[in-house]
Amino acid sequence: MKTLNILIAVTVIIFVFSCGKDDNPVTYKPLNIEIEMVYVQGGTFLMGDTLGDGSINEKPVHKVELSSFYIGKYEITQKEWKAIKGSNPSKNKDDDLPVEQVSWIDAVTFCNEISSNEGLALCYNITDTVVTCDFSANGYRLPTEAEWEFAAKGGIFSLGYK
Repeated sequence: MKTLNILIAVTVIIFVFSCGKDDNPVTYKPLNIEIEMVYVQGGTFLMGDTLGDGSINEKPVHKVELSSFYIGKYEITQKEWKAIKGSNPSKNKDDDLPVEQVSWIDAVTFCNEISSNEGLALCYNITDTVVTCDFSANGYRLPTEAEWEFAAKGGIFSLGYK
């Protein structure tokens, strides 16, 4: 399950920016590719295993408060990856499919490259295999575990999704 979570996280990029109260989808066009983002209104939620059948690292359930943010509506496609990186590492090739066969380091480097192309502040400082994230930067970055879980559950409008 841990590998699946990593693969999902690697394919989703969020744009961190000082969010107002705008719940309309936004499209960003780095290098003429379109990355559709949706607004997730900040709020509080219970994070972790609420059913009792999850792994030990999902416990204990705890309250998390998040600020508003934008998150990619879809995974990064192979076409989008190729436009930024110049190649497609995916095993199952199709421009419209999510990119796969990328490492976490590949994903954070991708985020920095999009940010740089748009003149935004880089979120990641990468030295060899040591990566730090500046969460105050206005560039692209991967969602935190809490942001991903909150968005996947429907944010403050959750209908009880697990």
